[in-house]
Amino acid sequence: MRTRALLTALLPGAAGLLPATATARTTRVATDAELTAALASALPGDTIQLSPGAYAPVTLTGRGGPGADLTLAGDAGATVSGMTITGSQRIVVSGLGLAPATTVAQIRVASSSTVTFRGLHVDGGAGGAGASMDIAATATGVVIIDSTFLHCSSPYCIRTMSPDVVIQHNTFDDLDDSDAVHGFGGGVIRANHMDHALPHGGGNHNDFIQIGAGGPWTIDGNWFGVRTGGAASIWLDPINGGLIHDAVI
Repeated sequence: MRTRALLTALLPGAAGLLPATATARTTRVATDAELTAALASALPGDTIQLSPGAYAPVTLTGRGGPGADLTLAGDAGATVSGMTITGSQRIVVSGLGLAPATTVAQIRVASSSTVTFRGLHVDGGAGGAGASMDIAATATGVVIIDSTFLHCSSPYCIRTMSPDVVIQHNTFDDLDDSDAVHGFGGGVIRANHMDHALPHGGGNHNDFIQIGAGGPWTIDGNWFGVRTGGAASIWLDPINGGLIHDAVI
């Protein structure tokens, strides 16, 4: 790298001062084995690019760091059947699909910070096993943005207990007996498009947004379409003894 060579020549020993992102790598993978190996060796600043294809559930444990984002990016047609992120920091998941193989496809985040999901395509399949996201109370700085959720697994597309989640500019549609968002922590639910929350089977989960506990909550700028058989477009009601506070709509 010319910049590194010039800086080293001018300031002996300066190479060791350059940030880790100066050596960031992009690794392209096309199989489950390649993806597992790439995750095992990935460093902050690296990008793992998934080629089109269906991948097994992905696990990130203790990955990333404070210096730079570790990115999992998908080409069009790249899908995983699940993902678990624990004990990790500054993770970006971009452009991936989430689709079930034989059971519900789910993304879980716990004991992690600064995790961003951007441009996801979550599709549980019409009449299929369903798909969803579950954000634990130990996950902070989670952002879900510019993504699409279809045919979620009842009773929700996203359940969040995080204290500061941001769910923004997403589309939720064809919600088969599924609420779009179940909230039990706190955060912002903003500028989402939610439509077709319809009965499917014997359930009754057709709220677009259901807040069962926590706060502060800011819910603004959302668009609500067709909903049949549920309680409300926005439903606030303590669940299992939860306390709702500081909710601004």
